[in-house]
Parts: sequence; structure tokens; C-alpha cells
Amino acid sequence: MVTIYTEMNPVRARMVAHLEEYGWSGCAANALGHSNPLLTPHELCLNIARNLDERQQIYRQLFMHKSEPHIVACPRSATAGGGA
Repeated sequence: MVTIYTEMNPVRARMVAHLEEYGWSGCAANALGHSNPLLTPHELCLNIARNLDERQQIYRQLFMHKSEPHIVACPRSATAGGGA
């Protein structure tokens, strides 16, 4: 959940309209298959599906939608209370 919160920060801050537009995000590569020589797929990402097409579809479902309120509230409440 914290990963979704962090990844969506540029959209919430209105720096970009869509996450894949943010140059420092891996979204364009992970969700859309755009080439990015700076990225190395993490083992956890590789294990979420059997093949690249399925991984991209899952990534799109996780990150390319409007965040649910609880996704924003949970990390904010944890950091406001001093816990992580």
C-alpha cells in the first residue's frame, strides 16, 4: 500500500495528469512496456504474474487509477503518529 501511495504522489501533487507522464516513475515501463534502461525489474514484480503481459496488466490495475481514500490515509496517519 505504501508503494501505491508513493508512486501516485506526482499525480496527487498535480505535477502530471497521468502517472506514466512522470519521468522518474517506472510506470511507463512497468505498465505500458516502454523501454527504460535505468530500470531493473524487482524480483517481487517479476513474481506477480507468469509473463510480461500479465505483469503489465496487474501494474496498470494497481497504479493507473484514482487512489482509494484508505491508500492515502493509512501512510499519512502512520507518519503523523510517528510510526512507520
